[in-house]
Amino acid sequence: MENIQFKQGTIEDSEIATMLIEMSAPSFFRALLGSDFRVLINKLYKTPSSIFSYQYCKFIMVDGRHAGLVLGYTGKGEFIRTFKSGLVILKHYKLYSPVVLIRSILAEKKFLKVEDDEFYLSNLAISPNFRKKGLGKKLLDYVYNESKNLGLKNIVLDVEADNEKAISLYQDIGMKKYEKVSATINKEKFSFYIMKQPIK
Repeated sequence: MENIQFKQGTIEDSEIATMLIEMSAPSFFRALLGSDFRVLINKLYKTPSSIFSYQYCKFIMVDGRHAGLVLGYTGKGEFIRTFKSGLVILKHYKLYSPVVLIRSILAEKKFLKVEDDEFYLSNLAISPNFRKKGLGKKLLDYVYNESKNLGLKNIVLDVEADNEKAISLYQDIGMKKYEKVSATINKEKFSFYIMKQPIK
């Protein structure tokens, strides 16, 4: 029988975290953050209180191996996350950073406003070697139980409209499509469903 555990993200997990975060939306990250997005995601993961910080990351471990990741946070601290992330982006891209920074902030505001009593599920990914084992559902159940323990009202997320497998998984646990939003980022059009699940 496989040994399944949940593990808090640490800076030492940065390489596997970057790979898994990229899997959750590769085309979107490339358009939003530029061709060097993997290096930037890695830096953001290592930065406390940034949008991809290790502090907000939980891994699902199978027999001691990183099998998947969920990353998210409540609506509290949005200003600090935006500020910390902006500093990393500015430092990374130097002269070209204002374009990327403005694009990132506008994209965040365009899609979804997360309230203080909601949990925003930013990224979820399962490593290819561990798929079709129900691990995605286990991560979502973990998020639900942790959010309930915190007294939160909803879990919210945005998912690319053509990601049918992810949408099906979210619907299986009771999430509902709430709204469809679209944006053009760096000449590419992206459409997302906003989905919500009340916490009972």
